[in-house]
Amino acid sequence: MLAVSLAVAYVPTLLGLSAAPALARMQPDDRTVVDGLVFGALLFLFADFMSLTANLGVGAADLIWRGALLASFAGGLVVFAGLERLGGAAPARLAVWWAVGVGLHSLAEGIVVGHNLTLGLAQALRPLAVLSFVLHKVVEGLSVAVLMARGQRTGLPLQVMLASVAALPLAVGALLGAVRPAGAASSIFYALGAGSVAFILPAFAASRSRHPAAWTAAGAAGFLFVAVAALLHEL
Repeated sequence: MLAVSLAVAYVPTLLGLSAAPALARMQPDDRTVVDGLVFGALLFLFADFMSLTANLGVGAADLIWRGALLASFAGGLVVFAGLERLGGAAPARLAVWWAVGVGLHSLAEGIVVGHNLTLGLAQALRPLAVLSFVLHKVVEGLSVAVLMARGQRTGLPLQVMLASVAALPLAVGALLGAVRPAGAASSIFYALGAGSVAFILPAFAASRSRHPAAWTAAGAAGFLFVAVAALLHEL
């Protein structure tokens, strides 16, 4: 489980984070395009999280269960907004909070991965599905790197720490998913992750006013890139 987690989650996330020093050297106007790319990619992931929240949940038609999912989504949004208020909105702190949000999503994914591994390696590690997963983890790492670059905190120790926070929960989730089917638990963590995406999206929208056309075009490209990566998972 740990080896799979390192290969498909931790390494790609760290690869995305490794862009932080280069991003820090860019002029703010040049980073507008990167902000747009990340916004578009995260917007697709937000929609995907919400879909997975509903589709994986056991008893999703039940009113109480729907309430629990809504409460989880709202909880993710409120908790991260509270952390920002208490700890300040400095970009380096936002990078930490967002890495925690990605970790919640990784935990949900891990539960699904662990269950799939019980069905056999051939099912769980289909080449196109693995490629899709790796691309999506690189994007998540890049999104954290953008916030690190804004705060000019881009050292390798911080990259390693945030990659651990964002990616290693997948190993915990995989262990849970291997023990028993846990669709309900996975849905709760997907809902929390969706709340954290809703919290962080405005951080990548703020630069749109500098170059609206370039930001919008980059956002569309980021959305399409992650959408195509998601389609690979279905092939």
